[in-house]
Amino acid sequence: MATLYKKRDMWYVDYYVEGKRFSKNTYLKSSIANKKEADKIKRKIEDLISSKKYIMSTGKSLIAYVDVFKREHLSLKSKSHQGVFEDALAHFIKIVPKETKIEDINSEHVARFIEKLKPKVANSTLLTYISYMKIFFNFLVEEDIIPRNPIRKKQIPKRIKKNIVFFSENMLDEILNTAKDRDPEYYKFLKMLLLTGQRPIDVLGLTVGNVDRENELMYLNISKTGKQIIFPIYDQLKDFFEDELTQINNSPKEERIFKNFNSNIVEKRFQRIKRYLKITEKNVYTLKTFRKTFASYLAAKGVDQAKIADLLGHDDPKTTRKYYAAISAINLRKELNNLPKDDNAKNIADKIADNYKK
Repeated sequence: MATLYKKRDMWYVDYYVEGKRFSKNTYLKSSIANKKEADKIKRKIEDLISSKKYIMSTGKSLIAYVDVFKREHLSLKSKSHQGVFEDALAHFIKIVPKETKIEDINSEHVARFIEKLKPKVANSTLLTYISYMKIFFNFLVEEDIIPRNPIRKKQIPKRIKKNIVFFSENMLDEILNTAKDRDPEYYKFLKMLLLTGQRPIDVLGLTVGNVDRENELMYLNISKTGKQIIFPIYDQLKDFFEDELTQINNSPKEERIFKNFNSNIVEKRFQRIKRYLKITEKNVYTLKTFRKTFASYLAAKGVDQAKIADLLGHDDPKTTRKYYAAISAINLRKELNNLPKDDNAKNIADKIADNYKK
């Protein structure tokens, strides 16, 4: 027999199958008015148990449970987290229509989702999208809506370790000049990426209230770690605010500085600029390359690793060290190129030996 009870202001049904206890959320508010409908669900479960048909269809679609997930879980998270989930979901429903019954979604759908995205997005972005969909399905498992997560561990691609890639001076100038000519507001967004080294999602979440012009500080909320960093408004950034972002002077504190953009818009516009400039390398130069360029520039200028880590919001110093390694290799190449050219390898070896003796 099943038992109807109240939990978290909802009607729940407890039942046993082969000695194992299960709990189901009816998603009906625990009011007297809803008790009759909740009793119907309870009787349906009892009938299914009696008939040995243990897998009960909820009859609800993917999008219906997305709404539940947003309301009960995602609403407690930051706007940037919500935005990343929306991006991941937008790709997922291209493979699995939003009207699909939740219990019909399986690992084959997940495999098609991953294969479809592989050539379109960077490895790190793909892993992020998979992670957010996994959180969604884990929520459904915890709520006893589905028996298990359709995303299998063996389906998740390995993280690819990439060399640090940053914009050359010429490429950076071309990108910024093109953006300034074609879309001045988007140019300002790109410039903010370059001057702060922050992730696109965090720059999009930046509000007028996050900028303390009087004390020359910015308070940046880092979506990846959930922490806030204090970023100094240095001279070049200060000039940028005064010359390019004058519209924020009279804006309410809660208003986003780049309110007309979202992650989908800024990504599409960057792709258009790359096509216009004939930058054909796929998933090499992305909006995150502005962050890498910022960090590499600081490393080249000899800024301390710990300070760069603070500016970028890195928790792991190994991440920051990669920028130093990349810059060290470039500087070493320049030194090697400046060595005296001598066709006689023995003469070069003798000169090095003589210098060593001295």
